[in-house]
Amino acid sequence: MLAAACELQRCKQQFAPTNTAGGCTPYTSLEHLGRFGFGGPAIAVAVTVTDANGCQAYATGELIEPALLESSGVPSTYACGTNVSCNGANDGSINVTVTGGASCTAYTFNWSNGATTEDVSNLTAGNYSVTITDANGCSTSSSFTLTEPALLVSSACGRNLCLRNQRELQRRE
Repeated sequence: MLAAACELQRCKQQFAPTNTAGGCTPYTSLEHLGRFGFGGPAIAVAVTVTDANGCQAYATGELIEPALLESSGVPSTYACGTNVSCNGANDGSINVTVTGGASCTAYTFNWSNGATTEDVSNLTAGNYSVTITDANGCSTSSSFTLTEPALLVSSACGRNLCLRNQRELQRRE
């Protein structure tokens, strides 16, 4: 006996039947889109699966497109509006928020610095991007530029001593 079931997912107009069992492999399938007595915004799908002996099984389901997969992020912000506290520091971070897509399982994250977590920290100034993928293989990307303040330089002069540029001590005569 040949049996088929539909667990259909949609992303960029792609879908496929799953859970075909019995009969004689290999299987072929033919999908039919339309309105087969279903109501609402979903698209009805009928699948005909044929095994190597010509036996057929039928399955129907609704193809419901998930909400658009989108991401946004908020970098850390320090005084003066920079994203890293001091020139050369590595205390920047980016907090990402993901909405939409097929969220029945966790999203996957692929950062340009190799991180695979939703949020990243211990970042230096520079450019970062993340690609987020949902359970259907749909993806979205976001890019961020973290800034740092200019190098802190100071000079102070007294009667006998002058301290200039990064702790250079000179004696005045």
